[in-house]
Amino acid sequence: MNALPQTTASSPATPAHPRNPIIKIAILMGLLAAVSVVVYSIYIAVHEPDPQETVILGQTKMVAGSPTGVRILVRNRQTGRPIQGAMIVLTLSGKTNGLIQLGSFTTDASGSTAEAINFPAIPPGDYEFIVDATSSLGRDHVVKKVEIQQSSRVLLSSDKPIYQPGQTIHVRSLMLNARTDKPFAGEVITFEVSDPKGNKVFKEARKTSGFGIASADFVLGSVNTNAMLRR
Repeated sequence: MNALPQTTASSPATPAHPRNPIIKIAILMGLLAAVSVVVYSIYIAVHEPDPQETVILGQTKMVAGSPTGVRILVRNRQTGRPIQGAMIVLTLSGKTNGLIQLGSFTTDASGSTAEAINFPAIPPGDYEFIVDATSSLGRDHVVKKVEIQQSSRVLLSSDKPIYQPGQTIHVRSLMLNARTDKPFAGEVITFEVSDPKGNKVFKEARKTSGFGIASADFVLGSVNTNAMLRR
């Protein structure tokens, strides 16, 4: 008698228990926190300002061809103490004049420049005053908008105080720097003569010489009238 084949029933496989979703979320949050710390550390290392601070003190309106009252101060940003021995390079930038080097300076014990800063005789207008400061604590590049003005005074004279009709008025002007008394060479001076009614009867532009002098002549009409001379 043949034996019936025996079959063994296999028990069903036990399914693996899925991980707790709370644990997954905790691990994910931990990874995000670690990445955030790394990114923040890199940002601070790149963007955090160095301890050096450079400050421009003084007016924003300068006079061409004369010393200015601008003061450059280099100090520790954290303690406020002045930085001695910092190297300072000053430059002016204009639309038509390009870059104009004003010189290099070294800060003293007070953290500022002891020497006077002189502005050259340049055309008036708007400029950028650029300060580059370097020390053991860092580097600064500071830009400040300034206006260059021409402070001048003009002395006007004629060959005599009273003229008769038909005579020639000889006038002369002297243009000087109001702060240094140096003559302005190559500047345009306009002479005007007006009658008592305010009508301009003469107008002529002349350039000053190397000594700041310009002159013009005007012949009075035959009608006896008063005239006013202007420059």
